[in-house]
Amino acid sequence: MSNSNLVIRNAEIIWRNFRGEGTDYNNAGKRNFNLLITDPDFAQDLINDGWIVKPKKKRDENESDKWTMKVNVVFGKRPPNIFIVTYPNGKMKKTRLTKDDITQCDWVEIQKLDLIIRPWERTTGPNPGRSAYLDTMYLTPLVDELAAEYLEDDFTDDEECP
Repeated sequence: MSNSNLVIRNAEIIWRNFRGEGTDYNNAGKRNFNLLITDPDFAQDLINDGWIVKPKKKRDENESDKWTMKVNVVFGKRPPNIFIVTYPNGKMKKTRLTKDDITQCDWVEIQKLDLIIRPWERTTGPNPGRSAYLDTMYLTPLVDELAAEYLEDDFTDDEECP
C-alpha cells in the first residue's frame, strides 16, 4: 500500500459540506466533500491501494457506473492549503481561504478544481481502510459575464469603487 498523496487534476466533487453542517448523512462540525470518480480503472486502483471508495447509486439504469471517495477537510495542527484562483485583468490571483471563509466553496460554481489528498490509515472502527484528507485545493470559480466585468484588481474591498 502506497502512503503517497493523490494528485487529482480537474476533479469533480459532489455532496459538498465545507461548512460542517449537521445532516442525516453528516455529523455537525465535520467538513467534507466527495470526490466523484467516473473512470472504473482509477476507482479499482484506489480500492486496491486501500482507499475507501464506494459505488454511487445510479439514478436510472442508463447511467454509467460512478464511485465516490469522501474527503475530510480538517483545520487542526495541519490545516489544508485552500485557494480560490481568479484572473483579474488577465493576471492570476490566488486568495487563500481559512476555516472562516471556506463555506463559499459549498455553493460556488466550479470551472476547474485541482486537489492533493493525503492518506490516513484507519485501523480502528467498523470500516478500517485509508481515509482521505484534503491537503491542497485550487478552485477556479466559473465566472459569468457580470463577474468578469467587475473582476478587477484596481481597488480593494476597503476602498471606494470609482
